[in-house]
Amino acid sequence: MDDQAPEDGVKVAGISPTSAVRTDSRLTTHGQCGKSWIQRGNRTGHCSGCHETFEGLAVFDAHRYTNDAGQRACRNPADVKVGGEHLEMVEGTWRGPRMPESEKERRRAAA
Repeated sequence: MDDQAPEDGVKVAGISPTSAVRTDSRLTTHGQCGKSWIQRGNRTGHCSGCHETFEGLAVFDAHRYTNDAGQRACRNPADVKVGGEHLEMVEGTWRGPRMPESEKERRRAAA
């Protein structure tokens, strides 16, 4: 992947810099499909297969599967569950369930 950002935007991790540019301080727009989303560092991923955007690697991975022909494919995000709960669309991005406060506290104590 080319490390140079286009003149009118910034490079987005995992996406060709010529196909995704930040059009303002909050939104990134994919040049091929025209969808826009708020890029949150490396936590946000736009799928080149179905052109949906996901918050978090586990959520992105949950929508991908190997079909009967042995090829990688995309599930409909509305049908995907993570942690027993359906994904929800927030500001153009599919997200999984929020981490419970008890789990956040447990992780802080273990760090």
